[in-house]
Amino acid sequence: MVIYAGLPIVLEQAKVFEKKCIDRAKYGITFKDARNIPAQGGLFGDCGIWVCIFLYRLSHGKRLAVENPVQAALAYREHMANFFFKHRVSSW
Repeated sequence: MVIYAGLPIVLEQAKVFEKKCIDRAKYGITFKDARNIPAQGGLFGDCGIWVCIFLYRLSHGKRLAVENPVQAALAYREHMANFFFKHRVSSW
């Protein structure tokens, strides 16, 4: 997988190892593949909404799996629309 090899290079170039006092020679990273989670699909081009849903669920300690992915995506879109409408900035 490209990210295994590429991520350390990016971290090195961004001086993350230096700033965080991490020994580059001892650095390692592992990834876990999630199973049984919703994926992009349907008629709505869901990848962006699922990024938002996953970030929300991960940050609130909730399971990633949902019973009805299409309904979850539609409900979260509505939630986001309401949030942005409520907090809109009027420029005139």
